[in-house]
Amino acid sequence: MPMHVSVMIAMIAVAVVLAFCGWVLLFRTGHILHLVHHNHRTSPRWIQDVPGHRLIFKPWYPIYLRVGGVCAWLLALCLVFKAVLIVVR
Repeated sequence: MPMHVSVMIAMIAVAVVLAFCGWVLLFRTGHILHLVHHNHRTSPRWIQDVPGHRLIFKPWYPIYLRVGGVCAWLLALCLVFKAVLIVVR
């Protein structure tokens, strides 16, 4: 198998993983928030006192997660576009 085909397959695989992560961040935000709040409640006190650990309780945190999901989708789209260019060229 030529090198450019294996690079294309690797790019597509990474794009699929990024697309899934973006989907989770966009459409399962409530589940992610529940998970991180539960982890915060059950973690040891010294972890709860780490600076920035209370970020998950900010009212804008769900929007932050959704923006991360959109960025993951855009990165996946760029990878697919680059993989197509590798094959076409």
